[in-house]
Amino acid sequence: MLLYILGIFWVLLGLLFLAFPEKVRKRIQRKGMKRVRQILFLFAWVIGGAFIAAAWDISSKVVSIFLIAIGVIAILKGMFMVKRSAAEKIIEWVSKISTNGLRGIAVLYILFGAALIGMSYLN
Repeated sequence: MLLYILGIFWVLLGLLFLAFPEKVRKRIQRKGMKRVRQILFLFAWVIGGAFIAAAWDISSKVVSIFLIAIGVIAILKGMFMVKRSAAEKIIEWVSKISTNGLRGIAVLYILFGAALIGMSYLN
């Protein structure tokens, strides 16, 4: 069930990002550096924890190991987001991407969410 909810979240986030890529870019650039770091840190830890929690609901060993690996990687990335330089690089990277590039990333979010929803039906 948690995996299904997480998949829905990723799909909705991707659709929002697909519909309004410039608004998302401006919002990231407008936030203060400290606030962006806090949001990135919290987002990485919540996603990592959700993946690890969702892995317990899956009966397939391969899928659960995959989800745990993604969760651990997300938590470790969250630790790196605490540094100011990492947040600055992310903001700089987002500001340089074209609108079509942002939409491409949004499509990846949607596909990843769809994959999570599909994995929730493996149970």
